[in-house]
This record gives sequence, structure tokens and C-alpha cells, in this order.
Amino acid sequence: MTSADIDGATVTPEYVAAQPRDKVEPILYAMIDVVMDRVIGACDQRQGKARDRCIDETLLLAFENDGVMGRNCKSRDPGEDYQRCVMMGTRLVPVAKAVGADPATLIDWSDLEDTQSVFDKLSELIDDRCKSATTEDELIGCSIGTRASLLGLSPAVAEHCQERGGIEDMPACVHDALDAAIYQTAIRRLSS
Repeated sequence: MTSADIDGATVTPEYVAAQPRDKVEPILYAMIDVVMDRVIGACDQRQGKARDRCIDETLLLAFENDGVMGRNCKSRDPGEDYQRCVMMGTRLVPVAKAVGADPATLIDWSDLEDTQSVFDKLSELIDDRCKSATTEDELIGCSIGTRASLLGLSPAVAEHCQERGGIEDMPACVHDALDAAIYQTAIRRLSS
């Protein structure tokens, strides 16, 4: 799949979750390509620092989540450092919100490589909600269903991810579907 094949209306989280693992990464990369092509295309007429600022602002517009990234990435140097902050934040903010935490405080915005505390909180919440599961199948079903639900994804995503098999691959499947939802929203925002 190439960026030319991406239609934000048809590449849904459910579609991504239903794909075999080896097909997911190319789909997500193609979605990112669409986003970046639109971001850069919106800034083509500008040069130098004005172009860099335009790219930063357009990227933020595509991925902003309640002003969280704008507030927490603003101290970054324009360009790659700022863009990296926005791209990392776009994946972390929904997880922080899913656990009921303030993304500004749960996420260490000064060290976005250290995301473990955000995912540990999510795992703790899932473990708590699924502690009454009595069999491994019940635990897996509860864990994947809860993860998908907390992240605002449909029950169909959870079902597809459970069908994928592999206990380590199931949570990754849910997060791939979340990435697809994030990129789909960005594509829509940049289309208007």
C-alpha cells in the first residue's frame, strides 16, 4: 500500500486491526506519508524559517489534542525537535487520558523516550479491571477489550486483535489501530 492508496475514510482502525501483522506497518507508514505530504504541501510557498514554522504549525494543527501538545512542545526548538515532540505526544496523550491522568503531568515532556510510566498506568488500570477473570481466555478477552475501550476504539478492533493471536501481538494490534485512528483524524483535518 502506498500513500496514493490511502483514503482516510476507508483505512479505519478496524481495517488495520483486521490485517495480518506484516501488512500493518506499511499501511501506517503510508498514512503518515499522506499526512506529511499534506503538511509539507501546505507550506510549499514558504522558504527557510518561515517554511519550518509553517510545517510545525500545520503538523500541530493535524495532531493537536485539546491544546496539550501546543502547551508542552512549545519550548522545543523549531523543526525536527518540535515535530518529534508533536508526533510522540500524539501517541501518548490518548493513553494518558485513557487512564484519567493529566497528560501534562503524567508524560515526561522533557524525555519523550521514557514513555514507560504512561503505559505502566494503562497496564495497572487494565489489570485492576480484569482481576476477576478466571481463565486465560477471559483474561485475554478482558485485557484486549478494556485496552481498546479505554483508548476509544470499537469492540470490532478488540475482536480483530484477539483473533490475531500471540499474547504480545494483541496489545500492539490495539495500539496500531489507535495510530490509524490518529492518522485518519489528521488526514481529515488536513483535507478541510
